Order: sequence, then structure tokens, then C-alpha cells
Amino acid sequence: MTTALVKRILTAHGGEAAWRNAVRLYATCSMGGMDFATRMQPAPLREAQVSVATTRVEGQIAPFGMAGDCGYFDETRAWIEDSAGEITSEREVAGPAGRARLWWDRLDVLHNAGGILWFALNLPGLLLRRGVSCEALERVRAGGQHMERLRLRLPAKLAVQGAEHTLYVDSTGIVRRIDSRSVIYGGMLSVSQVLEGYETFDRLLVATRRSYYPTMLSGSPWQVARLVWLHLDDVSVSRRAED
Repeated sequence: MTTALVKRILTAHGGEAAWRNAVRLYATCSMGGMDFATRMQPAPLREAQVSVATTRVEGQIAPFGMAGDCGYFDETRAWIEDSAGEITSEREVAGPAGRARLWWDRLDVLHNAGGILWFALNLPGLLLRRGVSCEALERVRAGGQHMERLRLRLPAKLAVQGAEHTLYVDSTGIVRRIDSRSVIYGGMLSVSQVLEGYETFDRLLVATRRSYYPTMLSGSPWQVARLVWLHLDDVSVSRRAED
């Protein structure tokens, strides 16, 4: 059952070959929400050009901050380069502790926004990655329809947005929602991503609009409080030559 569900998801989102041979993903991105505004960063990204790798946590966002600056991130580090390629600030980003619980500087924003983007652009291709495990769960009714569910567990090196996620999949194989424990809150808060605005880009079906809400005790997203919103446009992909 698990293998069949994974195949159905991949087929619905463009096909296994299109995702397996993807090397890098690109998009135009805007992002905001309460998680940023409450940490004194109300408008972190506006029509920024984003590029992320598929086999490891790594990416870049430009422009980022000052005109000509480019932000880079990986699993544990964030850094900013100016137009001459000189590093102007960098830091190992440890996670939600101390000051970072209350306010973020540019490097905190870069690393958290980068992690959100990396996960959003790479799913469902992550289902194909080494060390990833999947488990089909019982069906539930959510969003007015019956949904299949898939539990996704990521190895530590890919768990920039958490190690465990539950995908809600409609009858066509399209992922409509993802529940996980938010790393921003130290894994204490369950967050539901609602995926909408699906469009096909370069053979891949991508959710262009994502909203992140706290998950209520009933299991439904609390849509009064939008923690993060993410808009993706102009998605493209570079692939291995054999694709």
C-alpha cells in the first residue's frame, strides 16, 4: 500500500523520472506571516529569486537585504555575500533558543526562510531520497473530502523543517496538506501546511500558494492565525543529461 501511494503521489506531481533526475529547482518567491512579523521581520522576501539543491540542504536567495546582496544557506549555516562576492556576515544557526525565540536578525531570517523554501520546492521529490522512509496511515476525512495519509520520515541531514511529516493526499494523488512539528518552536507546536494554486512548470506540478497554520487539538488547521505564507511563481528545474 505504501509503495502504491508513493507512486501515485509522484505520478500526480509530474512523474518519478522528472523528480528523480532533478538537480536544482528555481522559483520566484514572496514570503511573510506571523512567524516573521512577531520577530521584527514583517516582509522577509518579495519576488526574490530562489535556487535550491535537491540532494542536500543548500540554496541561495537573491536579492537578500541590501541591493546586490545574495543570501546562502545550508543545513546548519547562513551567510550573506555582497555584489563583489565578499562575505559580509555569516553564522552557524543553532535553532530556536535564547534570543532567536524573540527576534531574528538577517541571518536567522535567511536560514528559516531557506529551510521553508527548500522543503516546499523539493516535495514530493524527497520521497525518492536515500534514507527517507514512508508509511501509509489510515484514511481520514479532512477539508471536506476523504484523504489518504503518508508519514514521511527524513534523515537528520535533510530534516531542516523537522524529521517527521504527515502528508494528506486526495483521490488524484495530489498533496493537499502537510502536518509536522515546527522547528521554529522547538518541535512543541504542530503546524499544518495547506497547499493550493497548483500549476505545472517544466513538467512538475507545484503548489504555488502555501499557508502554515497551528494545528488544533481536533486535528484541523486553525486558519485564524497564519504563521507563514509562501507564494511561488516561475518555477523551473535543471536536470541530469539523461532525463
